[in-house]
Amino acid sequence: MLNYNNNNANIMNLTVVRPIETPFGVGISLNEDNDCQKLNELIKDKEWCYYYAGAPSSCSISNKNPVDSIHLATHYALCDAVMLGSNSLMIESTPKHGWKGHYHHFEYLCEHWKHIPSFDNGITRALSQQREYAQRCLHTRSRKFPAIIILSQTGNPQLFSCNYFVDNEMDQEVFIVTSIQGAHNLLSQVQPRNIKPFQIITLPPLTTQKERLFDKQQIQWTNEHNNNNNNNNNNNNNNNKWKGEDIDQFISEDMTMDLSVLPKLLVDRFDMRLIEFDGGWKVLRACAKQHIVNQITVNLCKQPLRNVLGENVWRGVRLYTVQIPWRLALIHDFSQYDFFTGIFDPLSASSEA
Repeated sequence: MLNYNNNNANIMNLTVVRPIETPFGVGISLNEDNDCQKLNELIKDKEWCYYYAGAPSSCSISNKNPVDSIHLATHYALCDAVMLGSNSLMIESTPKHGWKGHYHHFEYLCEHWKHIPSFDNGITRALSQQREYAQRCLHTRSRKFPAIIILSQTGNPQLFSCNYFVDNEMDQEVFIVTSIQGAHNLLSQVQPRNIKPFQIITLPPLTTQKERLFDKQQIQWTNEHNNNNNNNNNNNNNNNKWKGEDIDQFISEDMTMDLSVLPKLLVDRFDMRLIEFDGGWKVLRACAKQHIVNQITVNLCKQPLRNVLGENVWRGVRLYTVQIPWRLALIHDFSQYDFFTGIFDPLSASSEA
């Protein structure tokens, strides 16, 4: 959990997930002590969708839930930097989207996500005041907007097509955290391009074979998923049910990153003490395995994605799913807005998770 008494940056994550085909938490009111434990087991057993192909952002998973979006805007308002994986950045911050790809700060969310001002038109001013207060209390450098930290293990040069490198209107500081080989790949491509300033943070490599195993998330189309479910129901056999589990791939040492040094480096070199980790899930799991994430907050929607999308869209959409391996530490029921907010301990995952 968050700790301001040491010289390491606090890295927190907020995300939203939704059950796929059946509702979650029906009949649970959190009135009894054992409800939290009951939900902890239900959450771990559930298959959760965190993204589907074609969705511009996690806002699509929450179905434009204003409380979920204000929750995210609050995290952006309080943090010194927003950290995210390169794949998430390329999905969310390229010119093909209706916005200009600079939504990783609270003012943009509160002004351009139309469901937020219609819910609370004074939220921008309130969060601006909260940001100033937080910076005074933590004695951190005064940044109008959070810096952007991009985790790119391979140093994919396609990053340079993202708007932070093309048209950084807000002058947000941009850092790319990468491996030795990733830094080489980036530097080999940067000279011919007219891109906005950024800094490269090259991390030392991991050394053991076990640590160098790389998670690769599996993906499946819903029509295949539905066929698997039908087969399971007919055969009364759950062994074939697809659960979005990870598989391991071995990668070379100079393409790995020892993320454990990052929290102290962010404080010592860049005066960043509170970092909002913005995904995606594959990178979040890698960071949690290296014990650099302090707190994971998940908004757990109650209604299934199938109901939200409707049958026409549902039939062929590609889902990205996870199972949540961490222990539930605290949960609140936003019953009026149809979701639970769970705070999880990222150090509690089992070794095989």
